[in-house]
Amino acid sequence: SLKRALQQAWKLSESEWPDYLPRGRRPPYNPEFNARMDRLRAARDARAQEFNLDSSLLASNATLATIASLNPRQLEDFVQIEKWLPWQTEILGHPFLEALKS
Repeated sequence: SLKRALQQAWKLSESEWPDYLPRGRRPPYNPEFNARMDRLRAARDARAQEFNLDSSLLASNATLATIASLNPRQLEDFVQIEKWLPWQTEILGHPFLEALKS
């Protein structure tokens, strides 16, 4: 099926190619954001160690960046995070809120 898909793609004219999607712009340096990221990573890593898990299984760095940007103030705020699951709030919600208070 891969070979068939590649053969079909090679037959496309340049006008039929998908549009180029430019990369998102990197946000300007923000020391508060970076400090929140550091505290969130530390909280996540501590919880992962308690469960003897790789920390990325609890929350990816991309998810931490979203949380650092949103800077939630209560557990209910975590539902705004794309692909965030209820079990993550249960395990990480309070530690993350504490980390963000600092």
